[in-house]
Amino acid sequence: MILNKNDLKYIIRAINGKTKLFFILFFLLVIFVAIGEYFTIGESGIFAKNLLGLDIEKKAISFLGINHSLTFLLLILITNLGRAFVTYLGIKLSYVCSSQVCQKVYKNHLEQDYLDFLSSNSSELISIVTTKIEILSTNLILPLITISSSLLMMFFIGISIFRKSPIFTSFSFLAVFLGYLIISKVSTKSMRRNSQIISKNSSKNIKIVQESVNSFREIKLAGFEKRIHGIFSKNEISLRNAKTNVRVLSDLPRYIVETLIFTTIIIISLFFSYSSNNNYSIVIGSLGAFLYGSQRLLPLAQITYRSFSTIRSSTFSVKDIVKYLKIFNRNINTNQTNLDFSNKIELKGISFIYPNTKRKVINNLNLKIKKGEIVCIIGGSGSGKSTLIDIMMGLINTYDGILLIDNNEIKRNNVYSWTKKIAHVPQEILLLDDTVMKNIAFGIPEKDINKDLVNYALEVSALTEVIKGLKNGLETFVGERGSLLSGGQKQRIGIARAIYQKKEIIFLDEATSALDKKTEEEILTNIINIKPRQTIIMITHRPIVKIKYDNIIDLNT
Repeated sequence: MILNKNDLKYIIRAINGKTKLFFILFFLLVIFVAIGEYFTIGESGIFAKNLLGLDIEKKAISFLGINHSLTFLLLILITNLGRAFVTYLGIKLSYVCSSQVCQKVYKNHLEQDYLDFLSSNSSELISIVTTKIEILSTNLILPLITISSSLLMMFFIGISIFRKSPIFTSFSFLAVFLGYLIISKVSTKSMRRNSQIISKNSSKNIKIVQESVNSFREIKLAGFEKRIHGIFSKNEISLRNAKTNVRVLSDLPRYIVETLIFTTIIIISLFFSYSSNNNYSIVIGSLGAFLYGSQRLLPLAQITYRSFSTIRSSTFSVKDIVKYLKIFNRNINTNQTNLDFSNKIELKGISFIYPNTKRKVINNLNLKIKKGEIVCIIGGSGSGKSTLIDIMMGLINTYDGILLIDNNEIKRNNVYSWTKKIAHVPQEILLLDDTVMKNIAFGIPEKDINKDLVNYALEVSALTEVIKGLKNGLETFVGERGSLLSGGQKQRIGIARAIYQKKEIIFLDEATSALDKKTEEEILTNIINIKPRQTIIMITHRPIVKIKYDNIIDLNT
C-alpha cells in the first residue's frame, strides 16, 4: 500500500517555496555527481588494464591528459565528496520539510472548528508531532529524496557500465530487477501489516502514558501499577517487533541480490575465459569496469529498495498526518469586519444538536443580555449551560438561529472581532508549568508584562495574601497543570488571568466551584465592582444571594 497522489499533494503544499527551490538545486547537484560517476567508471576499466600491464591502447595519458591512475583517483575523490554532500543535503532537506509539515499540522489543529476539536483525540496529535513526524521525515521524505537521487545516479552509472561491459551489465541488471521484484511482492502484505501496527501503537503508547499521568492517584490507590505496566509493555513489544520486521524486510534482500549478481558474473566470466581465444585483456577491461561500477551501483540499488520498503511502512502514519493537513476551518477569514459592542447580545431561535446525537441540547432559545448586566445561568447537568456560552462566545457556529451583537449577526467575517472582546474562565484552569506571574499574564512575553495590572488582578481574585505567603511570591512555579496549588488557588489564578486581559465581557463557567462560599462572594463582588463595569455571564449551581443579578436564566424550564 503506497500513498496516493492526493496525500502527497497535501504534504507538498505544506512545504514553502524557498525549500522547493533548494530541491531544484539539490537535484542539479545530484546530476553533476552522477556525471562524475559516469567518467569514473570509464577510467576504471583502463586503470585495471594498466595495473595488470595490459595497456592494449599503449597510451599513458587519459582524456584529461594526465596519468590514468591520477585521473582515476581524482574522479573517485570528487564523486565521493559529491555523494557525501548529496547525502548531507538530502537528510537536511527531509528534516526541514518534516518541520514545515509539523508546523502546518499544529497550525491547523489550533485553527480547527471547536466542535471538531471536541471530537479529536489529544494523544493522536501528540503522537503526530512527536513520533509520526519523525516517521514522515525518515520513512517518506528522505526515502523519496534517496530514490530520486539514486535513480539518477544509477542511470548514469548504468550507461557507463553498459558501454564498457554490455553483457555483464545486461545479465546483472536482469538479476537485480527480478530479485528485488520477487522479494517486494512476497513482502507486501507483511509491510502493510507492520505499517498499520506502527501507526496504531505509536498513538496508543502516548495515550496510555497520558492517561496514566492524569490518573496517577487513582492507579496508586487501586494498586493498578502492574496492570497498567502490562498493557504498556504488550503494546511497546508489538510496536518494536513491527519496526524490527520492517528493517529486516528492507535490509535482507541485499544479500540475496548480491549473491545472484556475483553468481552471474562468475558464470559469464568463465564462459568468456574459454571463448575469448586467450584475449584476456577484453575480459579484464570489461570485468574491471563492471566490478567497480557494481561496487557503486549495488549500494544504490539496495538503498532504493529499502527506501521503497520504508515508504510502504510509513503509509498509515503519514495518512494520519495528512488528515490534519486537510483540516479546513470554516471560520478563517483574513478580512475581518470590526465589531462594536455597546448595547446588547441577542439570541434568536437558537437550537443546537451535537454531531452524531439526536437530542437537542438547546431548543429554540430566545435571549437578550444588555451590556454591563450580571447574568447567571443555572440548570442541571446536561441542560446545555456550557453549550450556550460556547455559542455566545462564537466557538460553536453550526446551530439553528441567529446570534446578534448590537443587531449585527455573528458570521465568519466578524467572529474574531467578537472573541477578542471576551475573557473566559472555565472550571478546569489550564496552567503552564511556569511562574504565577506568567500564568496570570498568559501568553505575554516577560518583558511586556504589566506588573501593576498583575497586582490589581491579584486583588480582585483575592490572591494577594496567598502570593505573599509563597516563598518566591509571583516567581513561584505552579508545577505541571498547577500540581503544586490547590483547586481553589488554580481557579483564582484563572480569574486573575481574565481580569489582567481587561476584556469587555467575562464568561465564568463554574469558575468558583472549588472556592468556599465566603471567598466566592468576595471575588464575585470585586468583579462586579470593576470600573467601567464589565458584562458578566456566569454558570453556577449556587447563585449568590448577596449578588444582585440582572437576569437569572434557568435552562431547566
